[in-house]
Amino acid sequence: MSVLVDSCEWDSEVGSGFLYGDSGFNTSFGQSFFNPLSDKNITSCKFDIKKYLVPTGNVYAKLYSHSGTYGTDSVPVGGALAVSDPIDISTLIARELVEFTFSTTYKMLKDTHYVIQAEYSNGDSDSMNLLQMFVGSIPHDGNVSRLTPGGWVGVAGDTAFYVYGETAATLSNISSISNISSITL
Repeated sequence: MSVLVDSCEWDSEVGSGFLYGDSGFNTSFGQSFFNPLSDKNITSCKFDIKKYLVPTGNVYAKLYSHSGTYGTDSVPVGGALAVSDPIDISTLIARELVEFTFSTTYKMLKDTHYVIQAEYSNGDSDSMNLLQMFVGSIPHDGNVSRLTPGGWVGVAGDTAFYVYGETAATLSNISSISNISSITL
């Protein structure tokens, strides 16, 4: 069963960031967060997203390792640790809390910082076919990160997000194993 690992809730519109989805502007927007729980496999995340006009293509959520000073200028580092299943943005309503599921998970370690991003690369800033992500109105101790043509940028502020995970399976917490003919250690 999935549990909430970390979140920044929204209760009113206090600001936003845009996923223009073309090479001249932001193609990724997200938030640094902390896993205070035991090791958890990421199962899903949610972002508050609004679409403008008629953008097409898919948007993904991606989990990254953390670099920088948490809460000040955190940014993703390296390749994505986990990538969500795609969401066809043409199916979204004007604004909604969009849930991304991870069919292939990644074990988030206890007491570790990560960055969760929404990524979209099929927009058009000239025609304003784009996605808007809302800033959380309840403060969080992480910070916003975005991918610009110049690279990753971490800035003060928080986007509305929710990250969910479930206990990572180990031999010590598996209660029943059946139909195993041999185990090699």
